[in-house]
Amino acid sequence: MGTGELTVDFVGQVRTLSPGESLSFGRAADLVVDDANRYLHRVVGRLVWHDGVWWLENLGDHIELELVAADGTLVRLAPRPDGADPNVAAFTAERARLGFAAGGMRYELDLTLESGSRPGGVEPEPPAGEATSRYGHVALTEDERRLLTALATPVLRDPTVGPEGLVSNRELAMALGWGMTKFNRKLDYLCTRLTKAGVRGLVGARGDEATNRRWRLVEHAVAARLVTAADLERPPS
Repeated sequence: MGTGELTVDFVGQVRTLSPGESLSFGRAADLVVDDANRYLHRVVGRLVWHDGVWWLENLGDHIELELVAADGTLVRLAPRPDGADPNVAAFTAERARLGFAAGGMRYELDLTLESGSRPGGVEPEPPAGEATSRYGHVALTEDERRLLTALATPVLRDPTVGPEGLVSNRELAMALGWGMTKFNRKLDYLCTRLTKAGVRGLVGARGDEATNRRWRLVEHAVAARLVTAADLERPPS
């Protein structure tokens, strides 16, 4: 057996992923494809290791992904229906090209699977909705939903907002009617739970890293639909 490593090449930006890791791609993702194209999702999709196989997830709601293997085999992943789990496909070819378009622009990522690491035998069954539940999805308590909704409100109202548009923790705590100790405790606990669910960049951060943590939390919460614009209309409990 090989190492299972997956190499992703986007116009010279090369990432090598080991089993257990994941890589999101989009306008403001782990791999930034085009931060100036506002028609491109912040997170278009993700490559993730699951049950001994690399999977491609389409996390966008209006962008189709195309996975073309070196032998010409074509797999199309439709956008994710509103509120549904993402469409997924196993990546088992030695080489493939991942393509998608947004705002009149076309993007392509070259994927290479380490020789000898491809699974043999029968093609694995898709995780049947378990991809999101195992990777970055947790059942939110009412307080956690309130916290996430408050933190993500600027982005839920305007998808073009960046990290600088987030409200400070102190302002959020006041809006929620919480003290800072309670706010920080609940934020830390939620980040720990999501980290255990496979989300990176949420634990052990201070200063600028803490700001990045908050943005990473919002980015994931919106992309994974942990909170949506509908939560803005929910009456306070």
